[in-house]
Amino acid sequence: MVNDLRSALEQYDKAGEILRIKKSVDPRTELAALGWQAENKLQKATLFEKLKGYEGWQAVSYLCGSRKRLAIALETTKENFIPEISKRLAKGPTKCQLVSDGPVKELKMISNVDLAKI
Repeated sequence: MVNDLRSALEQYDKAGEILRIKKSVDPRTELAALGWQAENKLQKATLFEKLKGYEGWQAVSYLCGSRKRLAIALETTKENFIPEISKRLAKGPTKCQLVSDGPVKELKMISNVDLAKI
């Protein structure tokens, strides 16, 4: 099973399930419509690599928009998705594990902290 967004994006990329938009997209006026079209006309999730007004940010849409993509995330087949998700849900939540370091802690602002840059 994929454990984070990065590994999910890699799996979707390998399976040809994600459309990468390299041109700058306005998240307020263009992103939702482009994501909808990619999902409904091309049956693809969308990764927007450049967002107008948000330098360095990216956005994704419709990662969970199809049973096939959900199956990829669970490392199963589209046909076996329902039994697999049922089995996992029946187990209940997994125990949380506290770690001292991880990908979430990569960006560290020590001085001159500006919340607008986060």
